[in-house]
Amino acid sequence: MPEMPKTFKTDNYLYSLLIIFILIMTSLLLAFAVYKQKDIINDKNFLEQSQAALVKIGRDLTINELEQIVADIKYLNTSPLFLEYVNNGMDKNSVEDEWMVFSDSKMKYDQLRYLDDQGNELLRINYNKGQPEIVPEDLLQNKKDRYYFTETIKLGPGEIYMSKFDLNIEGNSIEQPEKPMIRFGIPVFDKNNVKTGVFVANYLGENIKQKLFDLTDGTVGSIQLINKDSYWLIGPDKAKEWGFIYPGRENYTFKNIFPSEWERITKEKKGHFFTKNGSFSFDTINPKEELQKRFKKEDDTLSGINTSEIQWIVVCHTSDKMFYFANDENTFVLSITNTLRSPTILISLILASLVFSIISALYMSGNKKIKIMATYDSMTGCLNRATGMQMLENLIQQKKDIIICFIDINGLKEINDMLGHEQGDDLILNSVKIIKENIRENDLLIRLGGDEFLICFVNIDIDRVETTWLRILDKIELVNEEDKPYIISLSHGIAEIKKSDRTMLDEVIKNADIKMYEEKRSIKSVGFSVIKKK
Repeated sequence: MPEMPKTFKTDNYLYSLLIIFILIMTSLLLAFAVYKQKDIINDKNFLEQSQAALVKIGRDLTINELEQIVADIKYLNTSPLFLEYVNNGMDKNSVEDEWMVFSDSKMKYDQLRYLDDQGNELLRINYNKGQPEIVPEDLLQNKKDRYYFTETIKLGPGEIYMSKFDLNIEGNSIEQPEKPMIRFGIPVFDKNNVKTGVFVANYLGENIKQKLFDLTDGTVGSIQLINKDSYWLIGPDKAKEWGFIYPGRENYTFKNIFPSEWERITKEKKGHFFTKNGSFSFDTINPKEELQKRFKKEDDTLSGINTSEIQWIVVCHTSDKMFYFANDENTFVLSITNTLRSPTILISLILASLVFSIISALYMSGNKKIKIMATYDSMTGCLNRATGMQMLENLIQQKKDIIICFIDINGLKEINDMLGHEQGDDLILNSVKIIKENIRENDLLIRLGGDEFLICFVNIDIDRVETTWLRILDKIELVNEEDKPYIISLSHGIAEIKKSDRTMLDEVIKNADIKMYEEKRSIKSVGFSVIKKK
């Protein structure tokens, strides 16, 4: 049952005073330092918000671009002209003309190709740096061993393949100038649902790079796109991009330059933080998950060479060399140090802290005592009537099963009259002690007044309550064998409140009271006396 807290002792009061003094002194010191740093904090917040906005826009631009690519290849793969060609082998020229117009208008696909199920190119449009051209049949090639064909030909209807973001390779050499590339593939099926080949689109990754460069034009910080192995796809230094492709650039990774920052970025996936190296905002893109999310109504699936590899991180980094407030720790410590070096300010803070501490400690002590007095019976430590009845009402509103036991201490007036109030008080305290020792912690013991008490048993059946009462009586018998001038005798009455029962509380207590008085009358009828005979 709820126990009455002990009141403050002197050592507790001094300890509280010390703690409050330390807290107030620290708070005032920090507040003064923060006040001096408000301009730095405002600038820092603005930088953080600006970077977060850039990262969000950069992420959305990238995902929207990928979404448009998927929409494009789905469109071309289901074009009536293309399906007519696939089903009947006719009107190839019309398909080529359509793809030529499409390539010229989109300006972002290096190649559009249709390969049969053996990897032979049947149709190919080259963007040719803005001058789209149809590749003649004698120049079409077999690509059965290329990864984008072998991966796409495995897929089922509606599934889409996406390669990792890398550079185009021609003749075992990196094409120059660099041509960043992502390859998308989708299997092609005829009207009989027979797989006839694959459609492949080579997306020019320079489009994404340019969009991100345009986004940060004229703003602070650099926007970067990094793969899961921490290599730069788009970075602040072009000479350090594509380290996983160029020989000699293997160590040019974000992780090697910013190891602790990389660990945090890969762990948190999204967010912002400051370090000694500057300000970092970041968000993670999983192309497969994002495209599945946006095309989920059509039940499309995005497949990759290695799904776990196709993951990018958009990072916006502002160097601490660019803005001195990018690392706020040193400036904050300096602000505190300057405050401590000023005797006038320091003495003022100490005096103010001491005054506030004394006032606060006295106030808390007074409130504690007032709360105890308002909640508990000062003599027995039981809940007082007002608090106990309120708690009982709350339990009823919570629809708990409750059993109440109304208790009356027999012969209290007789003991007060014959042995004095001191012995009467001792009788009450011993009775309460016995009851407390035999009820559960979550049961309530309420002093209604004088010699009347109420036990509230929660979520327990009536047989267990009766067993508890018998245990109390057994303990009373043991105590009555002690050398005391009186006999402890209690009368009780039990009543139930079921959660489905809407009986008023006062009525239930009245019923328990009636049962208690019936027991009390039976005890009196045998001429029982609580005064021990000498």
